[in-house]
Amino acid sequence: MTVEINSCPNCGSEKISRNGQTRHGKQNYKCRECGRQFVQNPAWKPITKEQQELMQRMLLERISQAGIARVLQVSEDTVQRYVNAQALVIEKQVEVSAKPKKRLHVQMDELWSFVDNKGNEQWVWLALDAETREIVGVHIGDRSAVSTQALWNSMPPVYRQCAVIYTDHWSAYDSVL
Repeated sequence: MTVEINSCPNCGSEKISRNGQTRHGKQNYKCRECGRQFVQNPAWKPITKEQQELMQRMLLERISQAGIARVLQVSEDTVQRYVNAQALVIEKQVEVSAKPKKRLHVQMDELWSFVDNKGNEQWVWLALDAETREIVGVHIGDRSAVSTQALWNSMPPVYRQCAVIYTDHWSAYDSVL
């Protein structure tokens, strides 16, 4: 038994036509008025506001993305898209407590890890205030002078003006600092 769709969910027009099938074998339709393509009972449903709030709380509790997907009964891809969207709106500048203009001591170092596979090596660059142990600069990238410059640019101006920098003497530091 096949049930035909009577109207477009976007504009309400009744001028719709069949438009092949999706990769999952469902009948695809296209509205002749607005051009929207759709299926009758889509498996994908947008996450609700309650699910977003719960996902945010679970992420703050450092529950894995796979665990969040199981609890909320959504795909891991949905959780990853939510995390990526949240990362875009987060301010990239590090916030540190106010410092007087005096000699400040900063330790810079980098560490690496593989992301997704061994061919995708990423470096995390950190700048720490040696006295307060605050992170005053951060950058994720490769191990080049460009990344060193990005770490330098991520630091607040008072540190760029007044800090004595301690590093492991990696050549990229010499070219920027």
